Amino acid sequence: MNKYLLVAKHKAKQFATPIYDKLFYIRAKQPIYHNIFWRNIEERLAAQQHTAIHVANVNMCNAKCVFCGQHKFERPKHVMTYQMFEEIIADAISLKTIKEIDFTPPLGEPLLDEGIFDKAALAGNHLYIKSITTNGILLSRHEICENVAIYFNEVRISIGGLDWESYKKAYNVNKFSDVFVGLINLLNIADKQHLGLFPKVKLLVRSPKSEWALIKSPYWNDLQLFIDKGILTVEFTNYYDNWGGSVKPEDLIGVMKARQPKKKCGIPCYSLGTFFIEHQGNVRLCGCRFINKENDGLVVGNINEQTLKEILAVDNLMPLYRKFINPDVDKSPEVCQNCTLYRPMSL
Repeated sequence: MNKYLLVAKHKAKQFATPIYDKLFYIRAKQPIYHNIFWRNIEERLAAQQHTAIHVANVNMCNAKCVFCGQHKFERPKHVMTYQMFEEIIADAISLKTIKEIDFTPPLGEPLLDEGIFDKAALAGNHLYIKSITTNGILLSRHEICENVAIYFNEVRISIGGLDWESYKKAYNVNKFSDVFVGLINLLNIADKQHLGLFPKVKLLVRSPKSEWALIKSPYWNDLQLFIDKGILTVEFTNYYDNWGGSVKPEDLIGVMKARQPKKKCGIPCYSLGTFFIEHQGNVRLCGCRFINKENDGLVVGNINEQTLKEILAVDNLMPLYRKFINPDVDKSPEVCQNCTLYRPMSL
């Protein structure tokens, strides 16, 4: 795709998304929608089948991004054990509806787990390994890059710009060269060994510079070839969440803008339809956000104490869903109250 068309499409989407969200919010706030939703919610939840499992195999990172809550949270560093992962896979398979797995912690760099490829090999025997999201710093190591290409069907790489200066300002580590070398190596592997089919690579650009400045970078020319081949897609980020208030507007730099918290409308957030499992076995609804405590209201169970079938049962989830029922009084979980990513569920 032409780089100017790419930016134009991004700008159009950026303009249209808030309008779409607003219209959806207005519809969801109507009394008739509200009544129908709550009258049928238990029936719909019972019919809902979880088809994907998200695993947070680590809760530590090797960058300190200005837009992320990771380095502001005082949490002991952990890596999920192989035994824990093995139990998760066995439990997920027993549900019979889980078909794919995603290695994307909400906070943390999954490649810091030295056993990640052993876990991926185990998972791949039973499930489709959909994706991994990484900052790409460790992809400069050839063996890691090769294994990522082998095990993951989609690789999302977060990058803080296309020059070392803006990258360092955004990620607070001087690793731009490592990330870009690793990115190009991965793209070459995808092109040569997999005939451009796998893995698909998505570049998540979180830069203090504008999109127009980024596509004028000399490094963009290296990427354009792979974009044209359909191996690489690029997604620009302009607006950033506050991570439960831990990230302030003044923390953001350059063209980065803070999202505004969204008022609830008496309908649970659509993100509560997903779940992920942490290193200690906690099962959390919503794979997007949490705050600096072990339980911020979204933990619905632990696989050491219950099966996934029991944890995801309607009776177990309804108390959390009902916290959203009053549009005039926000009794949602603490982490949700100032979230900027809220979007009401659809019927």
